[in-house]
Amino acid sequence: HYIPAPDIPAREHLIQDGDIIAATSTVPGLDIAHTGIAVRRGGVLRLLHAPLVGSHVQLSEDSLADRIRRIDGQDGIMVARPLPPAR
Repeated sequence: HYIPAPDIPAREHLIQDGDIIAATSTVPGLDIAHTGIAVRRGGVLRLLHAPLVGSHVQLSEDSLADRIRRIDGQDGIMVARPLPPAR
């Protein structure tokens, strides 16, 4: 599901811990600029991700919505929810 950046705050209650988050790109020919995992801490939705190649995985200081708005070239998110293993 695609959520434009301005709509993230109103729809973030639908995002669950463990959902895969893909930051969508404004760069022609590049659909996804960055990926991570949704994690809620202290009631704030954040992104668990590796910010730089070779860097350690970390939890974003900003909320997910603020992070997407702050970074040039990112205009929203796509959300995917992994399914539990089949029995």
